[in-house]
Amino acid sequence: MDDFAKRFSNYVNALTDRNTKPGNISKLGLSFPPKYEVYLLGSADTPEDLISVMLQEFFHKNFKDSMQLVDDIKINGQILCGVYTRDIAETKVIQVTDFICDSDFLVDCIMKKSGKNVIKKS
Repeated sequence: MDDFAKRFSNYVNALTDRNTKPGNISKLGLSFPPKYEVYLLGSADTPEDLISVMLQEFFHKNFKDSMQLVDDIKINGQILCGVYTRDIAETKVIQVTDFICDSDFLVDCIMKKSGKNVIKKS
C-alpha cells in the first residue's frame, strides 16, 4: 500500500471512530482545509435594509445580529460575515456580488485567507 492510501485509510478509520478528537487527526499526517474570512464592505451611505437583507439571506444571520452588524459596517466600513472553506467562501462572495450588481450602492464582498484554522468543538 502506498503512502497516500495508508494515510487515507487511517483518516477514514479516525473519522469513523467516535473516540477520535479533532486534534488527533493532525497526528495522522492530515490537516483541515484552510479557512477563508468573508467580509462585507460598505459605507455610511449604504441602506441599512440592503445590508440586513444580505446578512440574513446569504449568511443566515437573525434580525438582531444583522442589525448589530449593520451598525458595525457604518462605523468601520467592513464586517466579518463568517469563516468558511474556500468553495463556500467563493460561493458567498458570488451570491452577494450578483445580488448587488444592479444597485448603485457602494457595497462589496471579499474573502481573505484566515490566519488560523477554525475548528468547531462538538
